Amino acid sequence: MAGATGATGAEALVRRGFRYGNKFMLLMWRLGLQRFGMSNPYLGYIMVLTHKGRKSGLARRTPVNFAVINGDVYCVAGFGAVADWYRNLLADPHVQVWLPDGSWWAGEAQDVSDLPEEQRLPLLRQVLINSGFAAYAAGLNPNSMSDAALDTATADYKLVRIRLAEPRTGAGGPSDLAWVWPLAAMGLARLWVRREGQWRRRGERSRGPLRPRGRDLASGDLVRCSYLFSSGAKMLRMTEMSNLGWRWASSRPLVSCSVSVSWV
Repeated sequence: MAGATGATGAEALVRRGFRYGNKFMLLMWRLGLQRFGMSNPYLGYIMVLTHKGRKSGLARRTPVNFAVINGDVYCVAGFGAVADWYRNLLADPHVQVWLPDGSWWAGEAQDVSDLPEEQRLPLLRQVLINSGFAAYAAGLNPNSMSDAALDTATADYKLVRIRLAEPRTGAGGPSDLAWVWPLAAMGLARLWVRREGQWRRRGERSRGPLRPRGRDLASGDLVRCSYLFSSGAKMLRMTEMSNLGWRWASSRPLVSCSVSVSWV
């Protein structure tokens, strides 16, 4: 009894971890970043399944691993019949899928867990192979397990087939938050221009003739200028002289230098 309780507690912890991971993956999809990490043999091939809540009637989205076989999409409920998304599609099989290539489809889901073993196991194995690390995290090695071992280990798994009906477009699909990227780029550009202007104005105010140890600087002289914000120093070569004082080649504005200049 204690062992069963421990197993149940461990499973609840894993399910909670997947729930947080799913939120992150869903955000990646909505930002249009699904091509980065959502379609490779290591992290897995992941789609977003949109289904209707059996009690609330609201649209729910769940990232799941999948495999496309003979034009149909297959996925697995690894937690068995208790998975909420699986129970939802039993109540209403009309679903939508977001695929990593950016396509958006309407389809109809069907539980095919009762297929004959010789048909079900190859389909199940391919979905688990496409799950990447998730299958190994569940203690499965779909690449090397025998059919008998795989059948025993996945006895509670539910295999779902989705027949794609028609492509979808419009609002409510993948990348619906991709508009934040142009705004973010504009904000960063504005911030950069503002900071550049501040550095330039502060640099102009700080320029002035510098005379290290009583000697006049000449073009080509090598000097050391200590930074106000750093304990280090940088080698600088004098380049020209103007009525505003000495100038030198540096990746930072003059404001970042103190008046502590010495001959090298």
